[in-house]
Amino acid sequence: MTEDGFTAFGRRFSNRVSDWKEELLTLEREGAVYEQWILDEADGGPGLYRIRLQPAEIYGYVAAIVGWDEYLAAGFDAVADRQLASRAAASARERPTYDDRADGPCPADFFGEHLEALVCGSHSERAERLHPNISPGDASVMLHEIASGLPTAVKALTDRGATRSSFAIQQERDVQDLLFVILRSLFPDARREEWAPSHAGSSKRIDLVIPSGRTVVEVKFVRDRSHGRRVADELKIDIESYHGHPACGTLFVLVWDENRHLADPQQLERDLTGPRSKSGARFDVAVRVV
Repeated sequence: MTEDGFTAFGRRFSNRVSDWKEELLTLEREGAVYEQWILDEADGGPGLYRIRLQPAEIYGYVAAIVGWDEYLAAGFDAVADRQLASRAAASARERPTYDDRADGPCPADFFGEHLEALVCGSHSERAERLHPNISPGDASVMLHEIASGLPTAVKALTDRGATRSSFAIQQERDVQDLLFVILRSLFPDARREEWAPSHAGSSKRIDLVIPSGRTVVEVKFVRDRSHGRRVADELKIDIESYHGHPACGTLFVLVWDENRHLADPQQLERDLTGPRSKSGARFDVAVRVV
């Protein structure tokens, strides 16, 4: 992230609201937000939930973070949407009457009652619990869900307070390590990199393998904008190397592009995702950019 902040939904946000970067980018990409809820079993049980927002709710969510950003700059008088400012100020005054932890205005004051209830678990019927029961055949599905939640996990690991060491994502191996820890907790046979059969006289090192799910995983770390222009070509070459591996029923490619160096990540996903057939072997390729 640069000192100037980040862009989402065509708007520029400052670093004052950097904690909301991944939520906004995920919402822009998927139309959904992800929340960890501790619910009673009757309401779905504890776990990670995906809440898909309707267009009006997305508009309200984005407007709330815009207002919160402006408030942090210079108080309620700086909030351009005066109706939003008035509603948030009233909510901030009322909050201490039912929340003894309240200490001044907070982002929830800008969300309004409906959105706050929606993201806090009061409307569990609107949410989808992400695969509480996992079987070996779920590997590809689970990888998509892990990819969606990975930015949130990274934020939690990198913002652990001044007295606790952070897990920084600075290179491809960092993403591999984090992904392996998550996968090993779900698939006991998940293992680290190994060599795929040779292709054109050379062998390709596979990052992660899940034999029980017949899935191999490739991680690509986009270093800068120049590298971003080459990633698609690199992946096309890499994909040609996996067909001979016995676990390659699915090749899942996770492209880590935290700083948004790719010009069109959705196009990259569309271009490279799909079935492949090579030398008599058939496998599926799934590409996710996060």
